[in-house]
Amino acid sequence: MEMNQNKPLTLNDITSMMHTWKSSYSGQDGGNCLVIGTETTAVHVGDSKKPDHPVLTVTPSAWDGFLETVIRD
Repeated sequence: MEMNQNKPLTLNDITSMMHTWKSSYSGQDGGNCLVIGTETTAVHVGDSKKPDHPVLTVTPSAWDGFLETVIRD
């Protein structure tokens, strides 16, 4: 899939472009959870309830820092 630089990525985009992970707590119908998609240079985070909304995109190092903080606290 070719990305359109003028259109923000959505959860629908990232699930069709790359492998994604979803919480095992989300249930059969998707539930309330975050979906994570990773690339070499980016980590994309989307809301499973809003697949057509833009995702949050951060660098892998920013994502690692976030996880370290969440796990530590």
